[in-house]
Amino acid sequence: MPMNEDGVAWSFVMITLALIVLAGLWIVLTPFAGYFVDAMNDRIEDGSISTQTAEAFSFNVTIFTFWPAFALGGWFLFSIIRALYERRFDTS
Repeated sequence: MPMNEDGVAWSFVMITLALIVLAGLWIVLTPFAGYFVDAMNDRIEDGSISTQTAEAFSFNVTIFTFWPAFALGGWFLFSIIRALYERRFDTS
């Protein structure tokens, strides 16, 4: 069974477009995250936030910072699994 070359090409295009959209989303959301970090820093300086809340917020900021790496890892694994699933062997 021959490999569907159009399907492979469209798969590559869609993964590339998804990465571009994710990068754009990250760029758009970063200023909003900065606003929340500034507001939380003001509350921490005022002493109106508990230590647990500050640590939980710090964890969430760390996850937001590294989510593009998680997304890239997911797309990489998806592309490997998809390529293995679609792999064809020459039986002649």
